Amino acid sequence: LRFLDAFPALPIGTDIRITSGPHEGMQGLVCSLRIGGGEPTVRLYLDALGRPLAEPFEVELATARDTAIAVEDAA
Repeated sequence: LRFLDAFPALPIGTDIRITSGPHEGMQGLVCSLRIGGGEPTVRLYLDALGRPLAEPFEVELATARDTAIAVEDAA
């Protein structure tokens, strides 16, 4: 096991944007990780226009096969 393999690719709190699927354009963050790796769960809190959602919600990427994400640049 290499040292860097011990860290998740997308740690909890990583800002993301949905790039495809039914929630395309929405923004959120990684809110939980699966034991043993795999796709995280993300909490979406901004709509595709950047407006806050009245009720943020979570998407489990492991089961949302048509949904892809990208890391949002913090700059």
